[in-house]
Parts: sequence; structure tokens; C-alpha cells
Amino acid sequence: MKSVLVIDDTKSNRVFMAKCLESEGYDVVTANNGKNGVELLKTKIFDFIILDMKMPTMSGMETLKWIKWNSINIPIVIVTAYGTVKNAIECMNNDVIAYIQKPFTINRFKKCILDIEEKIKLKNNNIREIIPDNITEFNSDTEFASAERMADDVILIQTEQIIKNNMVTNLFDMIPYSVLILNYERQIIYSNNYFIHLLGIKSDEELIGFRQGEILKCIHANEKISGCGTTECCSVCGAVKAILESQTKKTAVRRECLMTMESKNGVISVELLIHAAPAEIINKDYTILVIKDISNEKRREAIEKIFFHDILNTSGSIRGLVDCMKESSEIEETRELINCVSETTNIMIDEIKTQVDLIEAEKGELKLNLSKFSLTELILKLIKYNNTHIDYEIKLECTNDFIIKSDKILVLRVINNMIKNALEASENESINIGVEKKENFVEIYVNNKEYIPREIQLQIFKRSFSTKGKGRGLGTYSMKLIGEDYLKGYIRFISEKDKGTKFTFGLPYKAN
Repeated sequence: MKSVLVIDDTKSNRVFMAKCLESEGYDVVTANNGKNGVELLKTKIFDFIILDMKMPTMSGMETLKWIKWNSINIPIVIVTAYGTVKNAIECMNNDVIAYIQKPFTINRFKKCILDIEEKIKLKNNNIREIIPDNITEFNSDTEFASAERMADDVILIQTEQIIKNNMVTNLFDMIPYSVLILNYERQIIYSNNYFIHLLGIKSDEELIGFRQGEILKCIHANEKISGCGTTECCSVCGAVKAILESQTKKTAVRRECLMTMESKNGVISVELLIHAAPAEIINKDYTILVIKDISNEKRREAIEKIFFHDILNTSGSIRGLVDCMKESSEIEETRELINCVSETTNIMIDEIKTQVDLIEAEKGELKLNLSKFSLTELILKLIKYNNTHIDYEIKLECTNDFIIKSDKILVLRVINNMIKNALEASENESINIGVEKKENFVEIYVNNKEYIPREIQLQIFKRSFSTKGKGRGLGTYSMKLIGEDYLKGYIRFISEKDKGTKFTFGLPYKAN
């Protein structure tokens, strides 16, 4: 039986590789560091060794040098997530037959085993040249862009070629934006220093071979094993679409990308300006990708919309009402105008407070003011207010009252946004609001008869996304941010052509 020595300090990696190798008929022996691996090499001969690079006690490179100094003629495969180009080339010079970068899938790892066996046969026949495959794995698991990836050794060669071109790298390092070079499979083969510093890493060792969404930690990048660009949500991603369009049309493409990404402070939303262009000066199949964070510009647009349009419009209404009061000689009419001024002023103040709350929520600084209140009573007040401003009816479908403990103002804001969205979409048709208990939650739902196209559904909770024009799109985003992150509930929706659209807001509920 063929035998393999696996040296890796991470237990889960050792178990994974052992299972894959055993299924291919190998006898597997494992070691948790280089020192223990060396002891095993003193007593047993293996067909080949799989060696991790970054390990305590004795690193992969130190183990590799020990093997060479002791003239142990066993083929070596390097497996690591910390593979810089410099280290990879050094490994190749130490008679390493393959270099595999983590993470990998079962299919990919097994494919690599087959490649390794072929290379060992070639080496045994005194053919020392390493022949890289163009593709490590054919993966059809995609709902949009290709899932295929280049072989790790091919990527290293591509990266080395770019690094040798000092004129290109020096030029890109002068640019104060993130600049990446991608191969045909959209994998990063070069990054300028700006992007490396932005991510807070020391070198490109964590970038090479990955796609931009995987490095930026887009929430959709790991939904499929096939990674960035392969989910249904990727079909509306500005970055992926820009890359594909540039590859197809061989021209420069500019798009905006609304990305939701994971960070050390939780999930955040950013707006990115994407420029993709063919890198023909380097290689006709490569793409130059320039990424600029325009989140602050988008936030400024939203604030300008609030203050230069909504507030100006509302304050103009107040001035008009005050002018009417000056002209009025009837007490009843004046009283009615005063009530209208008071109501309009409250609307304006609420618009300002809503924007302030959103800014604080995004900073993680929003404070909750918890109290017990009647949810049904709150909804009835919202319905009454909205019914006085529209020509069609909002119906409440609820027979029970629910007393909940939460932040009343924030709950009101979320439900009011749900109502506003339904009213905007319903085009003068009535909407329905309901309340019902679901396990440990009470659900508030708002129905309207309009269907949301699938392309819009995929972007509905993204910051700044709107079908209503520039400076809009904060309604559904703020609903989800406040409703889930602060009120610890959930926001969901379903939209069907024959039934319309239903938004649901679930709030934690404990019966008294």
C-alpha cells in the first residue's frame, strides 16, 4: 500500500487530508509539527510527504531544509495558507514537486493527489520539469460566473512574471487606490501596496489565488464552495459584472458595487466604485481591477437629499402655513392651521432624528430606550396618521393585542418604513398590516399587491440601492440594520407575481 506522511499543526487539516488520501488507497501517518515529522522520517519511508509551512517548534521550511541536508529522496508537497511567491520559489528550488494553497475542497484536493502521482511518475522517469495544468478543478457549481480556478503553480508563475516587471509594479504602487491584477479566472495574481496596507496585512501572502470578494469578506463569497462570483446574488454584483464585461468586450468598464461584508465589528455595508480594464500590456487574458471606496460620498448624497430636499420641502410647507395663519381672520381656521404646522414640524424633526439614528447605528453607538408598550396601539396610530395623508386605505388584520418590551421609537421607525415602502409600491391600492405570534416572536407584516422583480429582490437590503433615484435607498437598509442588529429581531420578505409582496418584522416577545 502507498504511504504518505502528513505534517500539519492544525488537527482539522490533518483529519481532512488523511480522509481524502485514505479514500484514494493511501496509508496515512500524521505529525503535528516538523520535529515530530522528522522523527517519523528517521524510521519509515514514505511515497511522498505533505508539509505545512507555518508551524510552531519546527516550521515547514526548516523541515524542508533538514530533509535536503539529510539526502532523504522523498517527493514533497507544500500545503499552506501563507504562501508568498518568494517562499514558493524557494520551495521549488528545494525539489518540491507541488505547491498547493489553502483553502481547498475535497474535489480539488483529490485532483491534486492525482496530479502529484503523475508528477512522481515523471520524476521517477528522470523528467524533472514540473508541468502545470491550466485548471486545477472543473467546478460547475455556479449560478453566474465561472467557478473554475487556475492551478496553484500556474498562479505562482503568473505572479512571478508580474513582479519581474518593475515598471508596472512601481506605477501601481504610486496609485492611491486599490489596484489588483486578475487572471482569466478572476483570481488575484498581483496587488499594489495600497490594498495590502488597507487590509492590514504585511504582504500579498493572503491574497494570491483568491478572488476580490473572498479577500474583502463579502457575505456571499463563501455561500458556495466555488466562491466569489458563483451565487445568484453575484449576478447583481457590480464588481463581478464589471470584470466579466471587460473580459468579454475587451474594454474599460466602470460600475458601482454595493457590498455587504464581514468585519471585526460585525456585518457592514460599503459602496465601491469599480474600474475594470484589460491588462494587455502585461497579458491579453489579464484584467486590471481598481477599487475605490465611495461610501462617504454616498452617505453625503443621502444627507444632502434629506436636508436639501426633504427638510427644505417640509420647512417650505411650514412657512406657507404660517403665511396662511397671518392672513386668516377666523379662529377655527387658525387653530386648524396651527395643528397642521405642529404636525408638519414633528415630521421634519422625525426626519432629522431618523438620519441621526442611522448614523449612530452604523457607528455602533445607538442607545436603546426600553419600555413596555402596546404594539397594536402603536400600529393603529401609524395607520391613522398615514390614512390622513393618502387617498386609499390601510387595513389592520389583528384581533389580539401584544405588550412588548423594546425601544418604542425604533420599532415605530421600522414599521413606518415598511408602510412607506408598501405605499410607494402599491400605486394607490390598499395595503394590509397584520400582527401574529410566532414562537418567541411577534411578527408584524405588511402586504401590498405589487411584485418585486428578482434582480431587485437580490439587492433590496443593500445600502444606497434604490429604484427611486439618487440619494434614496436607506429605507429597507435601515429596517434591517435597526430591526436585527439593535432590536434583535428579523426582517424578511417574499414577493410572488400572483400574490404580491409581504415584508415581515419579527420582534422578540415574552407573554406576561
